[in-house]
Amino acid sequence: MKNVVFLTSVKSKMYSEKYGGYEWMDISKRSWEYWCEKNNCILYQYDTPSQSHLKEFRVTWQRWFDVYDELEKNNIDYDKILVVDACSIVKWNCPNFFKLVDDRMTAWHDKDNLGWIYQSVVGYSKFFKQFEHNLSHRTIINNYINAGSVIINKNHKKFFKTLKELYYQHKTELLDLQDHTVKKGTDQTPFNYWLQINNVNINRSLPFMYNLTHMHRKNMFTHNWQLEEQGLPHFIKHGYVWKYNGIPKNQRTSLMKQTWKLVNHFYKNTKSIEGLLSNIPDKKQYSNTTSIKFKKDLFNFFVDTDSKKMKILELGTNHGHTTRILAALFEKVYTFDHLKSNLSTAKMLNYDFSNIDYYEIDIYNERWPQLNFDVVFIDCMHTYETTKHDINTALKYSAGKSTYFVFDDYGLGWGPNSGQVKQAVDEFVNKGFIKILKEIGHSKGVSVGDDRILCDTEGLICISTGV
Repeated sequence: MKNVVFLTSVKSKMYSEKYGGYEWMDISKRSWEYWCEKNNCILYQYDTPSQSHLKEFRVTWQRWFDVYDELEKNNIDYDKILVVDACSIVKWNCPNFFKLVDDRMTAWHDKDNLGWIYQSVVGYSKFFKQFEHNLSHRTIINNYINAGSVIINKNHKKFFKTLKELYYQHKTELLDLQDHTVKKGTDQTPFNYWLQINNVNINRSLPFMYNLTHMHRKNMFTHNWQLEEQGLPHFIKHGYVWKYNGIPKNQRTSLMKQTWKLVNHFYKNTKSIEGLLSNIPDKKQYSNTTSIKFKKDLFNFFVDTDSKKMKILELGTNHGHTTRILAALFEKVYTFDHLKSNLSTAKMLNYDFSNIDYYEIDIYNERWPQLNFDVVFIDCMHTYETTKHDINTALKYSAGKSTYFVFDDYGLGWGPNSGQVKQAVDEFVNKGFIKILKEIGHSKGVSVGDDRILCDTEGLICISTGV
């Protein structure tokens, strides 16, 4: 048996204009595909309801009627099922919430818009009086759950059968309340009444961050301006399942696209170089980074070594593009840059890595922190003197042990610093302090941008001789 994410994702031409199209559903699906694969769960896209008349049988109602039938007719041996709306994006590192719940139905208390909930509960109260319950409006509201994310299992199959019977027997009354009298949602309030009338035991133990609804009401689209995070919104930092509800429905695509643009590179296989390089510019697009070829060569050199037990010092963070490769390769990354803005950008890009320590430091005028490192990546200033300074200081701090040296822009052949990195590195090689192991990046004579021709290989991997 496997746990299942049952994603309600029905695209209807009838409601396309109301929802501003359905691109938001595709974004939701991509995030849940990644999460399910990562957590060994099944993603089931509920895109074809059993009843085609969607005004009489809204999708929100039909999901409860169809969920068990859909899984069983597709021979899915399910355990727990999360029934979730496609107005959601699950965070790439969201914990496996199925492991955090028991065999009760699991849901989240809904109190985001109490005025709306109160009016809806009062509006449906007359209809539900016929079932001879003693539940007050206050009791219903105090136990009111959000129907957009609910975890169920086989124990609840009988309950949903009775919910279906309720709807079919009283469809005309419910539709009139839904569309003409109460006009507060579709299934959610009747669903809550029926749960409480039938004394269904609800597990509400999971924090609301696993079902982060009405984010605008919680100011979750804002950020902490006191922290250097380049405007990282609270919902990305602290939420696990982001719900784009409580907003005009035709704005979902816009908001979810903005989010996806910001975070989609996290939904990649970070064990592969292709995943790591997603959304990373090449040197031709951004001259202050290393080339894609350089990054691939660097990755391929260290990936089959004991790099996961090694620490690396990076001199020159810039926007953190190469830092990302280093974080995937090494146990620990210490990265230095003198610009706070560069470090902020790098932190944002590498938000999913916890093994990076950032230092705002002028390495030519300040004492370096005493750090233990096995590899040093030199990509700071590119003059002869500063490159010599970087190598000498790294040799001093490595205390004579054999240390890898990685150099970028060894073949820099343009501008006022043309050939200066090569001159400094060659001097240390010729004196026997370091030995060349591999050339990486583009070869001599290759153009890496407008009027930028390499005078030698783009980069080098070397090792100190311990002299």
